[in-house]
Amino acid sequence: MDFPEVRTQDKNNILSATHRCSTRQLCVAFLYKACSVSFRFSPFIMNSRMINTYIFFDLDGTLADNLSAMYQIYANFLSEFSLQATKAEFDSLNGPSLREIVGILKKRYGLEPSEEELYQMYEEKLADGYKTLIPPMPFAQEVLEHFAAQKAVVVLVTSAPEPLAKSFLQRMQWEGYFTAFVFGNEVQHSKPNPEIYQRAIEKIGSPQTRIFAVEDSPSGVKAAAAAGLHTIALAQHYTPEKLRESGAQHTIAHLQEIIPLLGIIAESAS
Repeated sequence: MDFPEVRTQDKNNILSATHRCSTRQLCVAFLYKACSVSFRFSPFIMNSRMINTYIFFDLDGTLADNLSAMYQIYANFLSEFSLQATKAEFDSLNGPSLREIVGILKKRYGLEPSEEELYQMYEEKLADGYKTLIPPMPFAQEVLEHFAAQKAVVVLVTSAPEPLAKSFLQRMQWEGYFTAFVFGNEVQHSKPNPEIYQRAIEKIGSPQTRIFAVEDSPSGVKAAAAAGLHTIALAQHYTPEKLRESGAQHTIAHLQEIIPLLGIIAESAS
């Protein structure tokens, strides 16, 4: 059977994510990339090794393609006080809980309303976004379907408050894909503190060696790595170098790449 040529860029993408794998395993990964094989029906991936595999997914920027909408909400909130939004500040707020974000902005700019009033203002803007505006990340549906079919234990670990995150999950009809949830309002300290991941580990009672965390931000990666988890970073909003510096063992350019990557890791561990 003739296979199409694997482009240099495709090889680089796979190599960056699988630098510890064998030549045979890399060849399989190249064929997935080059041939656009449907991951859900691949005999290489379809095996029983996923049954004891736990995957912790972040939501914002990982399963939900919401960072553009989040930036606009943040900018609209600041504009209520005639303040200018900046990307640098927005990036620094990717990880803390909503209450922490409001507290940071109140202190930084000396905002007059109480912290609770500011929280309500910001939450209303976010609620509209989660309910109507925010789309899923490309291939998120297929990835969740795949791991459900493979009997992997999938957990949502998000800094978002439960009502906001659940409104998005309900709109996407995704709640059934998850075995457990940990929301930002359940913990005292948000990412990069590892508490939220430690809470998720407690909920499922699994050893860290069988858990993979999928994140998109340096603060999220730091939190997962500090909890002792094997961390995979989606390099859509930050560079692979930045994410690896934060503690990611692997980086992927697109969410669907996690499917062959975890298959390769499972094969290596066998």
